[in-house]
Amino acid sequence: MDPRRISFTITIRVTRDTITAGRLDQNTRVLAIAAISSDLNPPRRARVTQRVKKPPRNTFKAKRRDQTRPPSHATHKIKVRRASKTALT
Repeated sequence: MDPRRISFTITIRVTRDTITAGRLDQNTRVLAIAAISSDLNPPRRARVTQRVKKPPRNTFKAKRRDQTRPPSHATHKIKVRRASKTALT
């Protein structure tokens, strides 16, 4: 039996039912294996194309936590002027 064809959901259900029944003898195991193998997934198709690695979204290097920020050379000026009388009217 190909392990890739075994249904995970069916296996969980059969295991749950077997454990809750309380009997774990050889006959119960045979019945559980028969129940799992009776409902197999269809055979997998052969892969037509190979997987391709997706390009990264961000081309910038990741910043490390211990990395300090580079100094900023920007200067800011704010000049407050009194409003002229003509501008108020």
